[in-house]
Amino acid sequence: MNYAALAAHKWTWATLAALGLGLCGLYWVTMPPDITFEDTALFAGACRTLGMPHPPGYPLHTLTCAPFTLLADIFPITHGQAVALNSVVMATGACVVTLLLLMRLTGSLAAALLAAGLLGLAPGYWSQAIIPEVYGLNALLLTTTLYVAERYVRGREPKWLYMLALVTGLGIANHWPLYVMVYPAIMLWLGPAWRQILFLPRGQLLRAILLGIVGLAPYLHMISVSSDAYLFDPDYQAGDFWAYVSREIYGVGGSILAWQHQLIYALTAAFWFVSQYLYLFGAMILAGITLMVRRRMWWQAAAVGWGMLSCTLVLALVRPPDFFSVVSAAVFAAYPLPAYIFATIPLAYFWRWVLKRFKLRSSIAVALSAALLIAVAQLRIATMDRSDDTVAVAEARLFLEQLPPDALLINRSNDFAFPLKYVRFFENQREDIEIIIEQDIFSELGNDGRLAAENEKLLGAERRPVAFINNLLLATLGRVFHGTYFTVAPNMPQGSTAIELTDPMRDYLQNLYEIHNAQITNGFTKVLVNNTIIQYVLVLTEAQLSNNPDLRAEDVQLLELLKRTAEGQYGFFVARLTSQHTQMTLSQVEQAARELEPYMPELNPARRADIMHFVATARVLSGQLDSAEELLERALAQYTSADNYRVIIDLLQIHAKKNDFASYERLRREYPALDSGQALVATDRQCALHHGKPCARLIEFK
Repeated sequence: MNYAALAAHKWTWATLAALGLGLCGLYWVTMPPDITFEDTALFAGACRTLGMPHPPGYPLHTLTCAPFTLLADIFPITHGQAVALNSVVMATGACVVTLLLLMRLTGSLAAALLAAGLLGLAPGYWSQAIIPEVYGLNALLLTTTLYVAERYVRGREPKWLYMLALVTGLGIANHWPLYVMVYPAIMLWLGPAWRQILFLPRGQLLRAILLGIVGLAPYLHMISVSSDAYLFDPDYQAGDFWAYVSREIYGVGGSILAWQHQLIYALTAAFWFVSQYLYLFGAMILAGITLMVRRRMWWQAAAVGWGMLSCTLVLALVRPPDFFSVVSAAVFAAYPLPAYIFATIPLAYFWRWVLKRFKLRSSIAVALSAALLIAVAQLRIATMDRSDDTVAVAEARLFLEQLPPDALLINRSNDFAFPLKYVRFFENQREDIEIIIEQDIFSELGNDGRLAAENEKLLGAERRPVAFINNLLLATLGRVFHGTYFTVAPNMPQGSTAIELTDPMRDYLQNLYEIHNAQITNGFTKVLVNNTIIQYVLVLTEAQLSNNPDLRAEDVQLLELLKRTAEGQYGFFVARLTSQHTQMTLSQVEQAARELEPYMPELNPARRADIMHFVATARVLSGQLDSAEELLERALAQYTSADNYRVIIDLLQIHAKKNDFASYERLRREYPALDSGQALVATDRQCALHHGKPCARLIEFK
């Protein structure tokens, strides 16, 4: 059926409406009840106040989501839900535009429906469609760009070229890094019209340029934002416009690894991409590309190839994520969304080919596609449902209620500080509390987890109550543990810890245990829950070992409850090994590690490597360098990451101790961005003297 006949068919518009309403309803019922972790508080706050979120600024998103914030004033929904509705509308709109595009390309409503619907049900796409984020708008702009490019290629009408220029400017004004990366695919799609574009009349060219500039106009908002506008981080100033938009403020993202690891990450990204469409549909995408090539659809096939590769393989090479880390994996899941969009094209072509082979009537074919989509939705809804994800707001409210007046709160990172700032702004107005990020006031922790001496003195010298979240090992200061955060107590004995838990804190920890057992899938929530469990078990186990009089019976009961989790067992293991009140022999350490084996599959590979590192350290202290070296090699193979710095540093030091500078140089160059502080200064010098040249190709970051 040709497109004109298809567009006029009564089934077509009913199908469009069903897809749009179905996805909107699905996204609504799986939406979190308010902001979560990630950057949701950052974007929700910026939408409300027209402030600037993180680089590169996303000015178009800020302006388009601002009207949605008014819904929270009219209807009984939270502000976070109101802004998330912007993502719902944009992401759904992108799927509807994709359906229109695929109908035009394939002439098959059933094929277009299946491919566009699977886009909306892809886990990475779904996860961004239900939270305040920029990716839904980016998807709508990209699908519109592709649709307009197709209209221009087919008709060569100037109005579609002008529309293309305008949408291109708007795309750059939203998420320019992701949009620009995939834009060569749009240029390839325009390939059949290259002569006409190359020899455009001057008037048409000037109009297109002017409309492109109009599309960039949202950046004027960023320039006009004053430094006293509501910003979530004081480091981001409107005066640093170019540094902000270019993302220079961010520096280089990701761990810089050797090419072998980059290749592994790229292949993992490709495999992950296929799994987003379930493996069967992923195979259909690859078959569809083959079908396009066999039919000599060269320009389209090249565009699809770039569109899929640029945001998976290329991005993995440029900014390699750590696939073993739940946070970076969750973040990276959003980056290949343009690849999912381009994958719908070969999927639709292949599904049309299948339907033709079986000679199904159009109504039956549409019903079959709809049934497949319903099955996929039912398969995934349980894992994508975040309607009970209240951790971020609950934690933020608890902190703001429990913190002493005029407190200085040192947070672990921006991702976990944003909810605090958000709740304070919209609900609590605790302006007496200053929230800062750890690295903004402290130098980095040493390899033993201790603060630099000058920073401990700084904590002790602060006249305001100092609260911090990370379980820092303070050598010269005492501390008070409040369940999820600590406060500095300079008058207490060195390194001592007082326990001061309230019933709301205990209830919160109990809730985290229940959330842990519910098998959370969101990476940021998982990190918060797991880290808090580990921190609680570490502190309370140490209190048990030292017979701390502050320890109450209900705290011990909660400790035993949390020790039923894999993270609790990990914290119990580490607490015994690092406690000043226990002296474990090598055999006892290895026995404790064996007791952890049933829990190992549930632990993040970083923690599994950490356990192996503790055992290796015990072997080093017992003089067993060879067996320690072998264990560290296994740990590094299990968790290949520059973030696993303790394993790498110890392994390098063992190589140097054994005068094995060939292995030393190879490992040092394998992790050129390893931040080792002063730990390897002497061994680097030894290696350089041995080889007659530096062994470390260090990468400097701004």
